[in-house]
Amino acid sequence: MSNDIQRLDKAVSNVFSLSRSEAKKSIRSGCITVNGSVVRDGTVSVDPGKDTLALNGQTAVYRKFVYIM
Repeated sequence: MSNDIQRLDKAVSNVFSLSRSEAKKSIRSGCITVNGSVVRDGTVSVDPGKDTLALNGQTAVYRKFVYIM
């Protein structure tokens, strides 16, 4: 069971490899959807492991850890 609640702007910057300011611009412009609904407020709490995040219609898979060998 995932309990990784984050602010939307932080989750978007992590999942889509954007800077925090780029993530905030994308959220304000309406490019981000959470579970199919457009969200324009970066302070919304999301669980990236459970909620579906999409940037311009492209969904991304959340990985808490990325291992580089």
